[in-house]
Order: sequence, then C-alpha cells, then structure tokens
Amino acid sequence: MLQYKNRGYDRTLLLVPGWGFDERVFEPLRLPFNYLLYTSPDMAVLEDVVLSGGYGALDMMGWSQGGVALAGLAVKYPEQVRQLILVGIRPAYPVKGLNEIKDLLTRSCQTYLTCFYKACLDKTHLPWFKQTLQKTYLAKFKPEDLLAGLDWLAQVSLDAVALKKIRSVTVIHGVNDRVAPVQGARVLAEQLPGARYCEVSDAAHAVFLDPTFSETVTVGRQEGKKIRR
Repeated sequence: MLQYKNRGYDRTLLLVPGWGFDERVFEPLRLPFNYLLYTSPDMAVLEDVVLSGGYGALDMMGWSQGGVALAGLAVKYPEQVRQLILVGIRPAYPVKGLNEIKDLLTRSCQTYLTCFYKACLDKTHLPWFKQTLQKTYLAKFKPEDLLAGLDWLAQVSLDAVALKKIRSVTVIHGVNDRVAPVQGARVLAEQLPGARYCEVSDAAHAVFLDPTFSETVTVGRQEGKKIRR
C-alpha cells in the first residue's frame, strides 16, 4: 500500500490522493523530495500502514480526502510529522451532499465519475488526464469502493484546534475549486494563525497540477518564511 520512489533527495514526502483518484495523479509533480505514495483507496487503514512502515518523521501532503486523512494521523501522532501540506481540502463533508453522490453513483458509476473528473481539473490539465488516466480510472474504481470512501468521509472532520500542535502546516487551495469551495480553506486558515496559506488563482480542485505549485511547496520548506496570502 506504500510505494517508494527514490528521487535523490534528502527528505521523503508521503503523498495521499483524493477520492476517486490514485497515486498516478501525482505523476506530474516535480517536488524536491523522494516520494512515498499511498496506493490504497481505503483511508481507514492509512494510519496503520504508515506507522507500521517504520519511516520515522515524514513530510506529508494530502489532497482532498487524503488531506483529511493525513490531518487525522498528524493530530494523533505529531512526532511523525515534519510538515503537513493540506491541498484542496474540505474540513467537513455534508451528509446530504454525500448521499446525493451515492445516489448518482448507484445509477451510473462511470457517468458520475466522468463529471466528477471534469469538475476536479481545469481546462489546461483535463486533456492530459483524459489521455493518460481517465480510461483506466473508469475501469478501476468500483462502486462499492467509492461508496465505502463516501461513508468514511461522512464520519470524519478536520479538527483545526488539534492541528495547532503540528509544528509546520501549509494549506494550499485553488480559487476556482468546485469540489471543495475555497471559503472552507479560508476559514481553516483563520483558525490556524501559525500556518502558511496560499490561494492559487485560476486553479481548480487539482491545484497541485498548477505550474506554480512546486514553487509554493519549495518555499514552504524554508522555516519561518511565509507564503503569500
């Protein structure tokens, strides 16, 4: 469930993707880390998998559902976290909205996922996704796994108060995010006055695909340096 990629750097970044995606969505990333990729759609076992690996303190980056899962892990085990990067997150997911998604998935899984992917990516990156990943994703993700992921989301929320004990938190969000509206990230940033917060203009939910994202994360590695608000 963990795939290690040695890229010749001195630090390792744990990458956890969002709902309906897998680790391959991070392939365009060019960050100054080795990568430790979480390859399971089951966020319920993330904690056990990471802790059992014996990796020690890690830099961690979670996108969307993956960010919520990593935030929960970080709160319970702050000593395991060198820095926590939360990308395109939503502090809580309304049950009503999740139930509506369940209904659409039950009617036609592939139809819903196609629309969901279009909402996640902007027009610059959607062609790349369609050419490289969409077909395999539509074949890979089964309704039962997706529904289980929604059930997990319905039971969790991000605890901003508890996150204050994490020594380095960065929140990065796309202004044009249709899946996790930017207002939620702004509220979270206000609750975490010690965190770095960056909004990427014109970016959608998959903000990590934006060409400025790598620079943002690199800046975030520098202790004490604030990312622009």
